[in-house]
Amino acid sequence: MPLVVGPQIQSARLPSMPFDMDFSNDGALLACATTSDDQAAAAVRVLRSADGSLVTTFMQSSVTSARGIAFVEGGHQLVFLFQREDDSTQLLRASLESRDPTPLRRYDASARNHSIIRDRTGARFAVLGNQIEVWDVVSGNVLATIVGDDKDFAVQATFSADGSHIYAYGVERGAVVKYDLQAGRQVARWAAPTDFGAQVLVTPDERFLVAAGASYKGVFIYDLFAGQRLMSDADDVAQFNERTLCTPWVTALDSSLVCCLKLSPWCFRLPTLSRLSSTQDVAPGARCLAATWAQEAPMIAFGTLEDATVRLFSLVQEPVL
Repeated sequence: MPLVVGPQIQSARLPSMPFDMDFSNDGALLACATTSDDQAAAAVRVLRSADGSLVTTFMQSSVTSARGIAFVEGGHQLVFLFQREDDSTQLLRASLESRDPTPLRRYDASARNHSIIRDRTGARFAVLGNQIEVWDVVSGNVLATIVGDDKDFAVQATFSADGSHIYAYGVERGAVVKYDLQAGRQVARWAAPTDFGAQVLVTPDERFLVAAGASYKGVFIYDLFAGQRLMSDADDVAQFNERTLCTPWVTALDSSLVCCLKLSPWCFRLPTLSRLSSTQDVAPGARCLAATWAQEAPMIAFGTLEDATVRLFSLVQEPVL
């Protein structure tokens, strides 16, 4: 049976809103990259999903925020970006058992680094700014650098299921492109809702592609197997076009739905785009700016700005009526 959002909610307060988040593949841990504060609160926090308790934190002096985070090495290590007062960023790597992260690279403010993505196994990750810098975890080497269309705008990206390709929004203006990392070239292209975007998502089976336009205005959804864009549900009630407003999207490990947070999870079944019934409002007045899903567990999470809270939802099998 396909999955739906369950009624149980686990929430955890953070010192400030999360810019970026990542689940461990099994959904047991949630890593959050946040802003610091006057008390030098940790900018990286790892929580237990079951109860929201704190596992570990990372912080350095003069760091204003963490701008990206991802689990690597099977969830035993993290890579993250620390941003400093001059907007330069530093890429670091740390074991969850360690207190001393290893510096990997420093970037000028001109890089506009904003987040980190990884492949399903955590063998590769990419630093996203106004370009995409793909790293190999084992060797510690940069495998590829994909330059964005305009250095003043952010590039969004996600890995293919096997980590061999990148889907990128902002490498070519007004388009999402699929980039072959080994061949070093584009192999596919789809129209996007705006010149530069806020997110690109591909479901785990690589059947559906979601492109969210700048400031999350405009949403295009493609069925890559059918080779067509999905524009509305059967009743033409739920529409996805240049005017659609959203927040960061998540999907499910079975690729059966996509969701964002609008007071409550706003979920749509794929490929019909039929809207699923929502739970009660869980985040009134709070804007969602970060979201993530577990690769191998029925878990999704949303982080909100005004109350600096992470809300975790379990996905359950849809009941038979």
